[in-house]
Amino acid sequence: MGSFGGHVLPGSIFILFSFMMSINACVTFHQSSRRGKRFKSFSFFYVPCVRLQRVPLEAVLKLLLTTVGIGIEVYNGFSNGKFVVMGNAQHATMYAYFGFNALTELLVHFKAPLPRNTEYVTLAMAFMVEGLLFKFHLHGRSQLDVLVHTLLLYVVYACIISVIVEMKYRYSILSPLARAYFLLIQGTWFWQVGFILYNPSPNAVPWKADDHGELTLVTLLFAWHALADFIILLVTAVTIHVCCRRRNEMAETEVGLKRLLHSGSNDQLAVCVQSDTDGDI
Repeated sequence: MGSFGGHVLPGSIFILFSFMMSINACVTFHQSSRRGKRFKSFSFFYVPCVRLQRVPLEAVLKLLLTTVGIGIEVYNGFSNGKFVVMGNAQHATMYAYFGFNALTELLVHFKAPLPRNTEYVTLAMAFMVEGLLFKFHLHGRSQLDVLVHTLLLYVVYACIISVIVEMKYRYSILSPLARAYFLLIQGTWFWQVGFILYNPSPNAVPWKADDHGELTLVTLLFAWHALADFIILLVTAVTIHVCCRRRNEMAETEVGLKRLLHSGSNDQLAVCVQSDTDGDI
């Protein structure tokens, strides 16, 4: 991850899964409410599409992307035929744990005889290992580098807590949305760290690594990321609510029209039969 692309890749993955989780959780919640059933959260959600509703696309995609991440980190860690970049080994390990979580989710999908909530336990393990690696990844770094990764570490801790809370309170819509929120902060902050430490623009002015003013600005940026991400998820949830409600209203209207037409046809048939009977008499 010691490059702009190395921060953009995990950041994009976290953003992708945050939106997938928030959208699928909200749609599942509305579908459960419409059918009179109780909402239940899962470590991964199925795509709310008729053709893909039983395909564990989220787990498959997670396994695929983590495999790509491991391959990139291992490939870039070699120099002259030897693996010399231990930081890449740490990053590959992080991807491997999330890949392992994807494997357990697939096993749960195929109803393997696993202990209850195994997929949540492996997800919490993945975030714990991510936090552990970042905690001891900053030796000898500048104050700026330490600060941006320490702020990221706080979000990782929040992800661990949100997973444990969701495992306990699986019937609350707030549980998966909280996890999606902290995933989104991780994703957008990864991008921000990439621009702070490895800005790809040729005209970019480097940040001053030990300047108090710029360190303060970093904390302000993090606070604004947290607020902006919350607003994004809130708008997403409201938009899904409006769309689902309109779709339900259209479906109810269509059913009502069909019943009305069917009732009208039956009444017309009854009138015709009555007329024929009167004529025979």
